[in-house]
Amino acid sequence: HDPELRAAHAAFGRQRRAEARVPFERAACRGELGPDADLDGAVARFAAAYFFTRLMTQDPLDDDFVEAQVRATLAELGVAEAAGALSP
Repeated sequence: HDPELRAAHAAFGRQRRAEARVPFERAACRGELGPDADLDGAVARFAAAYFFTRLMTQDPLDDDFVEAQVRATLAELGVAEAAGALSP
């Protein structure tokens, strides 16, 4: 319950969220996402899958996992046609 530690943790979290939001903001600026796209929600749900998998299940974070998360996030943001473009 240290206020300084809490403030440092909050600042760290804000910075990480801001950094994680950049690719989504760039896509929105390019017109690839709709004006109502929930960027903060997408960032949170995208990251949550990684944290949950790594910390709780310890399943592999392999290429298949990453591709599935990208596809799900694109579909959530209404970019379903781009999700199909991920094929090698």
